[in-house]
Amino acid sequence: FVETCPKLGRSDTTPAGSLVTDSAAGMTAIVTGHKTHNGVISMDASTVKGKSDGVVLKTLLEYAEEHGLSTGVVSNVSIADATPAACYGHANDRGMQAELYQQIFKPRFGDGVDVVLGGERNKIYGDTKKLGVNLDAEAKANKRTIYSSVAEIPASDMRPLALPEDSEDVPAMAHAALDRLSKNRKGYFLMIEWDAHTNNPERGLGNVVKFDKLIREIASKVDLRDTLLLFTADHSF
Repeated sequence: FVETCPKLGRSDTTPAGSLVTDSAAGMTAIVTGHKTHNGVISMDASTVKGKSDGVVLKTLLEYAEEHGLSTGVVSNVSIADATPAACYGHANDRGMQAELYQQIFKPRFGDGVDVVLGGERNKIYGDTKKLGVNLDAEAKANKRTIYSSVAEIPASDMRPLALPEDSEDVPAMAHAALDRLSKNRKGYFLMIEWDAHTNNPERGLGNVVKFDKLIREIASKVDLRDTLLLFTADHSF
């Protein structure tokens, strides 16, 4: 289905001063328009990875929040991993997943990312606990709830956070996000990641095929007259 899309574009997401990029630098380039170093999340090239912050770059999601649009991120891997985190967070090291997840509750624009659905519950909870943070209490203080599965989310919660350990059901997460975000008449921004990194070729190729099917479903669900549906890789593989 992707190969039937009417427009084809090319983008250069190589990192600053290098040719081979990782997800952090690649996604930063996509959502901010600026190159940075591998391992850096939505900060400019003056950042020293793992040592010092550079200039914080405004992301596409943050621009959307600033203008009153609804926003969301969905991923079949850790929701605080480089690709989704680059949309809503900023850090000098992509490994700071606990710190990045907490930035959901400290938005720079608007009321912050509205729908956050993705995995690695045990790692994120464990890492935030090591920092002395009770993640559920932090969410509650911000009038939000972190669910352990998408199935637990009540229909009335329009700004859900779901942090399952297994987040392979990307279609369920994608449609749950779309159903909520599309209610905003101003529009919305939604990033959906279906990661294909794997040492298992059958699983990796299977994810690509299933993602293509999901994109077809989404294309039939949204109004393409006023919605930009973009399929890309944060770095080519």
